Amino acid sequence: MPDRAQGTTHPDAGSTERARVAGHAPTYYSPRLLRYRGSTPANPRYGKAKAPRTLVSGHIHGHQCSALTPTLVARLGGPSAACTHYCQIRLNVGPDAYAGIACWRGEQRWAEIDVPAAYKRHYLLVRHRLGDGGVSLTAVTAVAREMARAADGRTGQRSRLSVATICERTGLSRRTVARARTILRLLGLATEVLRGRQRSRNERMASWRVGDRARGWASEYALHPPRPVDKTRDEQGNPTQMAHHPGRGLFSSLPSRREVSITDRTVNDRAASRRINTKRRRGDARPSLEGSLLASRWLRERERGAPLWAREVTVAQWAVVLAAPARHGWIAADLNDILDQEGRRLGRALTPTNPRAFMRWILGKHDLQFPPHVLDEAARAQDAAERAERRRAADAELEVSRQRREAGRAAASGAARAAAMAAVPDSAAAQRQRRSREAAAAAEARAELARRQR
Repeated sequence: MPDRAQGTTHPDAGSTERARVAGHAPTYYSPRLLRYRGSTPANPRYGKAKAPRTLVSGHIHGHQCSALTPTLVARLGGPSAACTHYCQIRLNVGPDAYAGIACWRGEQRWAEIDVPAAYKRHYLLVRHRLGDGGVSLTAVTAVAREMARAADGRTGQRSRLSVATICERTGLSRRTVARARTILRLLGLATEVLRGRQRSRNERMASWRVGDRARGWASEYALHPPRPVDKTRDEQGNPTQMAHHPGRGLFSSLPSRREVSITDRTVNDRAASRRINTKRRRGDARPSLEGSLLASRWLRERERGAPLWAREVTVAQWAVVLAAPARHGWIAADLNDILDQEGRRLGRALTPTNPRAFMRWILGKHDLQFPPHVLDEAARAQDAAERAERRRAADAELEVSRQRREAGRAAASGAARAAAMAAVPDSAAAQRQRRSREAAAAAEARAELARRQR
């Protein structure tokens, strides 16, 4: 299929200005966005279905890949690839579908940098267009990764995945996937080149002839960085590249207030005012000994030292920032603990652009009078005391049980128990006497019966 996309992969090609980049988040200052080039209700794009070439003359219904020779099947890449090539209807979106759409700068950059940056900057501006439900950054990023895997790795085009397929791979619901794709389109990160639809009657008949059981076409997207802006026109469409207003016209300009004065010395003749330098600037503060020791131990610790971005700052610069924590007994492990806690809260790695300002902000959120390691030691001591108390309670309960068992054994082997057992008659002897009496009575009855019969 012909490809008429832009030759450059940068969104600032042509008459647009280069975007300002702060960190990894591109910021576009624009009075007007360029025209959307995807499929819209006003200008829909349906595409044109193309049936595979007939291999067997008189073929009516079913797969025709079974008629291929093993050599041709191997050349096509296997039975699955051969079936896809000769037994599926394809949809051609047209030669001008990708005209004017920028290419991306890589799968990872688009999914991991462009999408989160555009979401954090412009999500609140387009949230009202989603209707009754929003979508989180996690869901948008998951859907963006799956769409990026299905796109062309060079241009970011031809990303065609159904909603059901994305739901199966990401574990999200159909409505969440639909909202995520809508927000990608509203943020200018994706262009819906072809709107998904059901197949027409002729397309279904052609699919039946080759054994294609699909009943519709999935939407096809082109993935790209945020759409460039048109700097050549304003909101009304008027060109902005116009000649500036002349500085002097037919009449001379009036003198300024700085040139007119009732005093002998004008403003221009006076010297600039200077403030008395009574305060030392923050950058000129002298590092303290405690702060220097804490900074050196933090930066030079081998097992769990400072992060890489912190090692770009010298010990003297860190000493000014860490002077207050050092006076309250902070150690290097405390600094790593508060940084790890902030990273877990944000859910990502910490990469501050200004390390010292970032560390001041982190330290401002904690009470310097209670270092983390002191709190940990107090918690461990309290836990140990609670365990010891539970152990003492268990030992006391065991001692009470032991004493009760000893008292029971003493009662079982005492003189009172022996006297009670002696007072109880022997049950075995009683049974023997009863059986003997019963036997004597039976013998006497038999003898009496024999006498009567005589």
